[in-house]
Amino acid sequence: MDRKAIVQGLYKRLKIREIATLSKCGLATVQRTKDYLQEHNIPLEEAIELTESQLQALFDQPHRKPDIFAEEDFADVFRKVNRVKLRMSLKDCWYQYKQSHEQSSLEVMGYKTYCKRYGEFKEKLDEEAKFQECGRRQWLPGQAVMVDYSGDGLPALIGGEHIELQVFVAVLPYSGYTFAYVTPDQTRKSWLHSIREMMTELQGATKYLILDNSTTCVCQASKVWPKYAKEFEHVCRYYGTIPYAGEPHVPLSKPHVERAVGLVQEKLDEEAKFQECGRRQWLPGQAVMVDYSGDGLPALIGGEHIELQVFVAVLPYSGYTFAYVTPDQTRKSWLHSIREMMTELQGATKYLILDNSTTCVCQASKVWPKYAKEFEHVCRYYGTIPYAGEPHVPLSKPHVERAVGLVQEKVLSQLIDERPAASIKEANERLTEKI
Repeated sequence: MDRKAIVQGLYKRLKIREIATLSKCGLATVQRTKDYLQEHNIPLEEAIELTESQLQALFDQPHRKPDIFAEEDFADVFRKVNRVKLRMSLKDCWYQYKQSHEQSSLEVMGYKTYCKRYGEFKEKLDEEAKFQECGRRQWLPGQAVMVDYSGDGLPALIGGEHIELQVFVAVLPYSGYTFAYVTPDQTRKSWLHSIREMMTELQGATKYLILDNSTTCVCQASKVWPKYAKEFEHVCRYYGTIPYAGEPHVPLSKPHVERAVGLVQEKLDEEAKFQECGRRQWLPGQAVMVDYSGDGLPALIGGEHIELQVFVAVLPYSGYTFAYVTPDQTRKSWLHSIREMMTELQGATKYLILDNSTTCVCQASKVWPKYAKEFEHVCRYYGTIPYAGEPHVPLSKPHVERAVGLVQEKVLSQLIDERPAASIKEANERLTEKI
């Protein structure tokens, strides 16, 4: 190709076809040369004075592709091209795009780039169509992992404060292998940390990472072109996995993880019931269950007949039972009985399990009971964790319910037939002897 001959032909005002024949190049090359000179305001009088090497250096400068083009709605373009009533050609759509962005500060895509972007959009649609049948798709081993957070949290007591931890769940759709990880919240930091822990557990990365349109990882939800957070994209590039956000509000786009989340929630509920109903295999010194006996102990103190109250505690592992007499069931009596119990046990257990008594529990709840400040202070002093059983469910602490029944049947029934105690100290001595 002779650039000098092209410029000379343009200077002599020859036809483009004649110039192409003389310079032995294509018509498009001649036209691009003419357009280039006009765009850069280079007069033909100046261009003809340049040498061949100067022209070569001028035209061989690398073309800088703009980083950002004026955006186009390719979903709308797809509808225009494929709708029977419109049947517009892709070139007509490109002309409309150019006209609509003439006043834009961003550069307009050329027709070649426009076609390339449209082709990428169609590939994405085809991929989307395949993923729409995620539930029926025959996944290969290690091809994909589906991730999500469980809707139900996990109650915890950290630093003396009741919080609800979040459960991250991941599943391999081919094998059904499930991974779960607890995080303090569902922020982007927790999402990315959970993904890293998952990759460590799996000892590798899958080809696809399928998630929902969570705002923590997906900046802009879309069925076709979701925009991901930069940190999330960085993690995906690091592990070499392709992110895919399912269609918004369509759980069936990732059915395997929805099923896994349900199983994890069910397992957590079973564990909670297992702990509450007393079938848990307690370890030595792990817990103590406390309650007051419904039947009192008659006494004659200061010439007045009163009914003393009996505090009962039991270690669920060994069945060791402790009983203590108090004048009433006030908060002061509860706390005094707990101190006497700790002295008798010569230490503190990890858990202190009681019912939702209003003397120690200000607000009864199955998950987040609020304890009285004095009671919390005593628990912190002994380093034990309080746990209030579910309201109106005695089976949440069956060992102490059984112990209370035995104390009433075997001990109090005998003490009632004897002479009434003249003091609380005497009543405790008799009770200890019978226990």
